[in-house]
Amino acid sequence: MARTARHPLRPLFDFSSGSAASVFGVPVFGASSGKWWHSAFVRPAYRMGNRIHRAIWRARHRIDPRHRYHVVDTGLRPGYHDPEVLMLHASFALLRRHVERRMGGIAALDAFTEGLCGHPDPNAPDGLQERQADDQTEMAVLYRWWTEALPALKARRKELSHALYGERRMRFRREGSGLVRIDMRPFEDGEKPLFEELRELERRIEREEQEMLHRLVEIRPALS
Repeated sequence: MARTARHPLRPLFDFSSGSAASVFGVPVFGASSGKWWHSAFVRPAYRMGNRIHRAIWRARHRIDPRHRYHVVDTGLRPGYHDPEVLMLHASFALLRRHVERRMGGIAALDAFTEGLCGHPDPNAPDGLQERQADDQTEMAVLYRWWTEALPALKARRKELSHALYGERRMRFRREGSGLVRIDMRPFEDGEKPLFEELRELERRIEREEQEMLHRLVEIRPALS
């Protein structure tokens, strides 16, 4: 159960197709639907407004970036990316969109989850709120890993790569055939721990990305 904002004009106009549909606060479907004034004014106004409403949203779904729900912004730079990279980034982009747009941000998600745990609804079906709280707790863990922990790991990997494989280690020599040969200076004793840290960091990132993607798939039904 995600919280959604209520449109300020909803009490006057509701062009949905359900029983809540209304025009100027008058229900489109209900006890008054058989009266002459309802057939003469309310129904035509609803049909016209509904057509305009659908046309506006068809345009917004194609033009407005905030409502292009069928498009996933991976955040990757333009260019070729392997499918496994696209799958990872697209999946977590959807998680991020859900947390930031649907739930109102990570702080709001934490507060909502705390409310589920601290103030259970006695009328809710057994186990429903507990399952939702567990899913949202996991959602927050994955969100923070993607936005905080993983970028920190990648920043350290970049720092180590630059220190170990920077320009001072490589020497470029142009040979007579026009080819460029790259000579690399061997690692010094003091650099070997950095090399081992880099290798372990690369393995950790690969391992965590796979693990966290699996965990995200497990809570996929909660992203609704």
